[in-house]
Amino acid sequence: SLELFEAINEIYLEKEAKVELIKAINKLTPTEKDVIIRHNGLFNHPSQTFEEIAKIQKKTKARIHQIEKEAKEKLYRTLRTLAA
Repeated sequence: SLELFEAINEIYLEKEAKVELIKAINKLTPTEKDVIIRHNGLFNHPSQTFEEIAKIQKKTKARIHQIEKEAKEKLYRTLRTLAA
């Protein structure tokens, strides 16, 4: 049926999006990757605050925020390139 096809297509597109996101995350530096994963609660990690991540990384909260901002910009550029 059309509904089943649409449901399967949606699942496929979600899977493709996850694959692209994983590819993009893997292009980040280890520190950027760690911050993105921890702050956003990805890959079965609980979501953590900048303060919690700062303690783990032995950096300031402001630096962790800056690292995340830089990582998100890289992710955005990489995903745009992959989608083109």
